[in-house]
Amino acid sequence: MISASESTTEGTGVSLRSAAGRLITVSEERSTDTFHRIDFPASLGTNHPAIPGELISLRGHPAYAELGLDARWRLGLLETVNFFSLNIHGEQALVQELGERLYRKRWEGETDEVSRYLQHFIHEENSHTYMLAEFCSRYYGRVMPEIIFEFERPELSRLGTDLLFYGRTHVLENFLDYANRVAMRDPELEPTVRAIHRSHHLEESRHIAFGRVMLVTLLREMKAKKLDVEIGMVSGLLRQYADFAFSRLVNPRVYREIGLSQPLKLVEEVRSTPHWIALTQRWTHHTWRFAAKFGL
Repeated sequence: MISASESTTEGTGVSLRSAAGRLITVSEERSTDTFHRIDFPASLGTNHPAIPGELISLRGHPAYAELGLDARWRLGLLETVNFFSLNIHGEQALVQELGERLYRKRWEGETDEVSRYLQHFIHEENSHTYMLAEFCSRYYGRVMPEIIFEFERPELSRLGTDLLFYGRTHVLENFLDYANRVAMRDPELEPTVRAIHRSHHLEESRHIAFGRVMLVTLLREMKAKKLDVEIGMVSGLLRQYADFAFSRLVNPRVYREIGLSQPLKLVEEVRSTPHWIALTQRWTHHTWRFAAKFGL
């Protein structure tokens, strides 16, 4: 009998074990020093935007047209700090749960090779947290506080629990990487911001590749065990998780700090603008296109 870790994963062309081995090699060859990957200047130049125009939440709303150049630049900085803060809080939770999955071998996919790659995964996420927090602390004074939201945790099988965890990881990594890719390709963007997005993307692309193989492996195992009801439950929970993540991109704290009145009302208005609806559709399509193909 071929184990889950050895069988070829449909749609990815590689087994979980071989994917982990390949990604370990790449991670080691392309390892970047945690504390010196970005040269942080004393201050950011205001002649370049701190966020790509496509990602500005207020774009298309009348309030944006009324902002002066200084206020628009400040809005971009604060929205980048907000996004980086979401990164930090999401990745901190991710690292904690990844650590709990090291070397435990509760199912056939949890091999030593997979755990070795998870060690690289954890190291890279910790490096991202340092990089992003340095930006927030240097140019804003702090990381924006986390909004606590208790996600439903239903009783699931071991496979179902892992499908939920790796599914949320997939949503988070793709959610972050969409902005990374938009920003790193924007030649007008402030150079430090652009460098951070590029550095983040290079490692997130490996995490996404691993997550795809893990998700398909888990789904195949669960379908073989006729756990289709659990797969449906996980799909709904992942949608809830994604909706929450997208909702945090429009932060009333940002609007309040640049002096806009009624920030909570403004949040609701922004979420109904054609610009934000179209952006959300592009962003969610990027996040869901792989998961939907395989039944999530």
